[in-house]
Amino acid sequence: MKSKVKVLTYTDLECPFCKSFNTTTQDLIDVYGNKVAFVLRHYPLSFHSNAQLAANASECAAKVGGKKKFASFINETFNISPNLSLDTLSDIAVDLGIKKNSFDTCLAQYAQQNEVDKDIKSAASIVQSGNFGTPYSLVYGPNNTVMTILGNQSYSVIKEMLDTLVK
Repeated sequence: MKSKVKVLTYTDLECPFCKSFNTTTQDLIDVYGNKVAFVLRHYPLSFHSNAQLAANASECAAKVGGKKKFASFINETFNISPNLSLDTLSDIAVDLGIKKNSFDTCLAQYAQQNEVDKDIKSAASIVQSGNFGTPYSLVYGPNNTVMTILGNQSYSVIKEMLDTLVK
């Protein structure tokens, strides 16, 4: 079943507001299941010293371990954020059953940087508008409806928005 509603979120894996928003998103995934598609895009902020590394690490987790490992890696990264380092990110990968040598090689070579750059580039028009920080979400609904979630909004605010679109 294809979802009628999609939430596209730009996030920074070292951002405390994004960490909180990720928890909210997980709760919403439990409520809506396949009715709402939740999509993550990277937007590592320059003042978060390990955000770029973590974004690359999550893409390496997807490349080496598969798409299902990506979501788990994101959640586990947020669980330990802001305590992110090469070692902690590698430990997450190993804990998720991702091959350590392949993951570490991918990360050391920044092999997935192009994936992160694509996400950053896709946010360019939003950033130019001046209304951008992380988390930043676009909600696409039926009849070409587009709504914006600025920052870390509460569960109830987002659920109310999604309820009107999922009907």
